[in-house]
Amino acid sequence: MASLVSQLPLFRAALVAALGARANLLTPPGGLPPVQISSGSLAPDDVAAESIMLLGARADEDWATIGPAGRRHDETAEQQLTIFTTRPGGGETVIVTAAARVFAIADEIADTLNTDPTVTATVRNAHVSRWELHEGVAAEVGRWAELKLTIAYGARV
Repeated sequence: MASLVSQLPLFRAALVAALGARANLLTPPGGLPPVQISSGSLAPDDVAAESIMLLGARADEDWATIGPAGRRHDETAEQQLTIFTTRPGGGETVIVTAAARVFAIADEIADTLNTDPTVTATVRNAHVSRWELHEGVAAEVGRWAELKLTIAYGARV
C-alpha cells in the first residue's frame, strides 16, 4: 500500500527485490556464498560473510500541487545502505581483495539503478550519490571491508 508521506516503503521493497534477482549476488563469481540482502539492520551474529543492509533514510518534501484533485508533494530523499564483506587472513593481498569485493557488490547496485532508475516505477530516478569506505581487522573474521552508500532519489507522492 502506498504511503501518503513517502515513497520510501515502496522504493525499499522494490530495491531489495531487484537486488535479490541479480545473478552476481545470488551466485557470486569464484564460488563465494550468496550475498545476504536485508531491508534493515541485522544483529552482528546474523550478518553473513557478505551482505547488503538498507539502513536509515531522510527526505525533504515540497508541495507540488494543491487543489481539488488533492495535494501532492515532491520528495527528494536519500537511502543509506551498507555493503559488508569479510576475508580470512591478513596482508596486502587480503586487504585489496576485501576492498575490491565491496566495490564489485556496489557495482551491482549501481548497475541495477542504471538499468532501471525508477526502481520498478516507485521513484522518478535513483542513483548512487555518495560512498564511504571503512576497513579493519577483527579476531573472529579476519579482514573486513564496509562500503557505505547513499542512494538519492526523487519522487512525486
